[in-house]
Amino acid sequence: MRQTVSLLHLVRRLFNTRWVFDLGAWPYHLLTENRAWQTNCSRLLDGVPVGRDRVRVLDLGVGPGVSALAMGRRYPNLQFIGIDIAQRMLDIAAASRDYEGWPPTRLFLLRADVLRLPLTDKSVDVVTGHSLLYLLQDPLRALSEALRVLRPGGFACFLEPRAGKVRWSWLWRQWSIRLFSSACLWRWYSGIHLRYSPEQLSTLLSLAGFRQPTTEETLGGFGIFVRARKP
Repeated sequence: MRQTVSLLHLVRRLFNTRWVFDLGAWPYHLLTENRAWQTNCSRLLDGVPVGRDRVRVLDLGVGPGVSALAMGRRYPNLQFIGIDIAQRMLDIAAASRDYEGWPPTRLFLLRADVLRLPLTDKSVDVVTGHSLLYLLQDPLRALSEALRVLRPGGFACFLEPRAGKVRWSWLWRQWSIRLFSSACLWRWYSGIHLRYSPEQLSTLLSLAGFRQPTTEETLGGFGIFVRARKP
């Protein structure tokens, strides 16, 4: 049993290194360039009051910029800081930002570790993350950092792989090869790392100091949203 656990830990470490994310940057970008995935990314902020001017959003694990750009298209008043540890992900995000015609100030990209955020206390209004927490060795520390940089009353919004059965029929009905491929890859990769139940995600954010966490199943049960507020 101990050997099995050690082997699983080794596999997780192997698939959670910077070179893996650099290597997978372009394939990930191509697979997530589909309408259903992007629409789902834009829903990270559902129920969050972001209607006022100049709302500052910190997108943790920004990757190729898919989530930030999707949210920005839906809410033109948002300004983003995108943080990622993989430089190739940031390069693709910058190219996508430029293609959209966004100025660099609207999506400022920074190579940094989400466990040690290079931001001052209470400096952002919202923190988001797509497919982030399940990859981290210490998600509680990342959430504590998110809490630190959030202004009082700010929101944290994450989308993570969901534990439990998925509705494959939902996926078939989307008629998208890219969505099918990305969902299957996400399911396989999260099987190596971690999938969250609603209770696990709510407890995790509560332990970090957030209040009133709510969860919502999405993507046919493949994913789960969690949103919570800083006191």
